[in-house]
Amino acid sequence: MSKNNCAVVLIDDSEVDIFLHEQLIMHAGGFAPVWSFSTPEAALDHLASLAFSEPKSSLPIIILLDIKMPNMDGFSFVSRFESLPAAVKDRCSIVMLSATLRASDTLRAEAIPAIAAFVNKPLTVNLLRGLAATIISAR
Repeated sequence: MSKNNCAVVLIDDSEVDIFLHEQLIMHAGGFAPVWSFSTPEAALDHLASLAFSEPKSSLPIIILLDIKMPNMDGFSFVSRFESLPAAVKDRCSIVMLSATLRASDTLRAEAIPAIAAFVNKPLTVNLLRGLAATIISAR
């Protein structure tokens, strides 16, 4: 994968998971910039700001989203994400990245059109590259 094929927004309340996923993303190559957030609210604020940033970029953004977080879970994030401007939403693909073993979480994620994929932790380089290839080819 060549440089800068996708940007990544990483949302997880675990600082350890954020650190490990940042290292994996850097090792995978082809993903820049990488924005990490420990709260969904901060990620939503950042994504909303992209609608006004210059220059406008068409770089696809993969959002790696944890499900279980305090204050706002991943599903609530997706609901709020839907209210962002189309210029932002059209660039983003949400991937739920979770350690949940609950089948109901998987089924719920699969029923939401805004969620491109549901992936169980741990994230791997091959899995990330596969997700990016699928997302890029769908554009």
